Amino acid sequence: IEIFLVIHYDIATRNILLDSNLVPKICDFGLAAMRDSDYQDYVYIRDDGSPKPIRNFSPERFDGKGGTASEVYSFGFVMFEILTRGVPSHPLEGRGIDLGNVTQLRNYIQNRAHSPSDSIPSNLEERRYLRPISWLIKTFKDVWDYDSKERPSFSYLSRELRNLFNFVGRNSQNFPMLNFKVLKSRDFIINEDTG
Repeated sequence: IEIFLVIHYDIATRNILLDSNLVPKICDFGLAAMRDSDYQDYVYIRDDGSPKPIRNFSPERFDGKGGTASEVYSFGFVMFEILTRGVPSHPLEGRGIDLGNVTQLRNYIQNRAHSPSDSIPSNLEERRYLRPISWLIKTFKDVWDYDSKERPSFSYLSRELRNLFNFVGRNSQNFPMLNFKVLKSRDFIINEDTG
């Protein structure tokens, strides 16, 4: 039996659909490869010559390298956008970086002193004293580690996020500080029928 590993190369919330049971399905496999070794020197080049989608690139992706560790790095942006409910949609917003400018973004991301985890979502930061929240903050730091060999695997993330989800579900009634419910504000558009 041959097992194939699919590298998506564009993990982002825009490429995750929810079915009628709210089960996520990954879509848009236009940049995908069958395993890490395929397209190791691959960067998607648009007609204007700039690599896209660069907003979620890992440091090594700017050099045309990638693999599962790069996918984990991109998944960190998905986690961030979910936890912030898209406001802000990217941890580098507000840092004076044009997220569409390849040179600016590359220079920032490829500087070891910079990390997207420097912008932990405020709804986590203010509750970092809670053990599950401190774990989630650590997870952001781990998935956005500059060194791709230090990033966790998807199997580890899956197991740990499931444990976190179950813990929060069991304890959110007793510990309201674990609740990630979005409060009404002008920053969010809320469907009154579904909440």
